[in-house]
Amino acid sequence: MTQKERYWYLKNKGLCTNCGKYPHAEGAVVCEKCRDRDRRRKRELIAMKDDSYCHIPYCFYKHLPGSCWCERHAPGKKKNSDRLIQKRKEHPEVCCYCGKVPPDPGYKSCKACRDKYQKNSRDERQRRIEAGVCAECGKNVPPPGFLICEDCTLKRKLYRIDHHDRILECARKTYDRDRGIHKSRYEQNVKDGICVRCHKSRYEQNVKDGICVRCHKSRYEQNVKDGICVRCHKRRSDEGHVVCSYCRAKKSAAYHLKYDQPPELCSSPGCPYPHRENGRLCQYHYDRRFGKKLKENAEARARAREKEKAPASAIDLFKEKHNEVESNG
Repeated sequence: MTQKERYWYLKNKGLCTNCGKYPHAEGAVVCEKCRDRDRRRKRELIAMKDDSYCHIPYCFYKHLPGSCWCERHAPGKKKNSDRLIQKRKEHPEVCCYCGKVPPDPGYKSCKACRDKYQKNSRDERQRRIEAGVCAECGKNVPPPGFLICEDCTLKRKLYRIDHHDRILECARKTYDRDRGIHKSRYEQNVKDGICVRCHKSRYEQNVKDGICVRCHKSRYEQNVKDGICVRCHKRRSDEGHVVCSYCRAKKSAAYHLKYDQPPELCSSPGCPYPHRENGRLCQYHYDRRFGKKLKENAEARARAREKEKAPASAIDLFKEKHNEVESNG
């Protein structure tokens, strides 16, 4: 009986494929005793090796530069992984990596697998950069000042040329999906009066951009620190200023437009309406600029009149009577 025939014979009988004495454990082909022994051996072998060896427990070959596998196991690992992913992509109802849980909406994988593979990719890329090899393939040495070799750079350019329409379509779908999510959240925050930046604090209605005072202040300080214009938040600010040249020119043009207005029109920049008889502003801009102050002054005068009409207190009457007695006396 060959080893393969023995394996299938024991597996069909429900026995351990290693020792052939005890029933296999649930979800495995070996018994608990053999599984514990194999785990103990793997831990001992891993403890004996350092980071320069292949990550396969029973392999004592040095791993390739920028990789965690040796020359023997690296091709097989990638081939098996690609085959498994391709097989699971044919079944879109489950995650294409683990094949256990349903994927997230708009993805072919679950969030746990995406986070794990992204972390592994970042670690693998960082190992290759530290080893001084190409961060893409891990084989060739990149030119000075670059992280990717010339072969991988050429492959990227050719891929973008061949799959230009597909790349644009994927980018457009991702943009539309993220835009819809952010837009719905933005509208809900504006409706509820919540800051659209931190999504926590409530903002005052007169604050620009719908953000709270704390976020407005932190954004201003961050823009000043990074050298970004504090007005448009897009362009680089000029040297010695906190705003860009475009915003400065825009403000200067508005300032000159204000004083270049014809004498019969409102002095507000770009306003086509005539000014009031006793001022330089039209009725709309006058109410907009001084309406709140006029209202406060009117309320103060009303309070003063009410205070004058209010009946005098007992102390005031006593003081008036005392003054009359002194004047007569």
